[in-house]
Amino acid sequence: MGRPDHKEGIYFGTEMTWEQADNKPMHGPNMWPEKVPPLKNTVFDLEPFRFLPFPSHSHLFPLQVITYMDKCTQLGNLIMKGVARSLELEPDYFLQFYTEQPFTPFRLFHYPKDLTGTHDDGVERWGVGRHTDYGVLTILAQVMTLRNGFLRRQILTFFY
Repeated sequence: MGRPDHKEGIYFGTEMTWEQADNKPMHGPNMWPEKVPPLKNTVFDLEPFRFLPFPSHSHLFPLQVITYMDKCTQLGNLIMKGVARSLELEPDYFLQFYTEQPFTPFRLFHYPKDLTGTHDDGVERWGVGRHTDYGVLTILAQVMTLRNGFLRRQILTFFY
């Protein structure tokens, strides 16, 4: 039986108009927050994200996210070229037939402190339950930080 995850998140996708989305599910313009969420210490201040200067104004936040997503898409293209070569295909095989316009959601998650650690029926609760990812490739950026004597793991997920 499925169980709800114990997390908070914000999701982004390729920026496009409703017309460009052409009624495709999960496509369309992003709904950017009016105020920048408190992400500085969890994302943009950490390696390998230092190339993204943290915005001093909310209007710069979309540019940061789109820049990061573009870099991840470039990485996905490079990885898929390597996969194609390993299969003795032309390097642009996947780009040509499958990933010319990839669906690339980017998700930032925060796992709040879980005071109980269990569901109402006593079963142990996890931040992310059993699931499958979608798409061709999932890129996870895992960053370990030491804060107040505790090791924290932060994971950013980008699907390609």
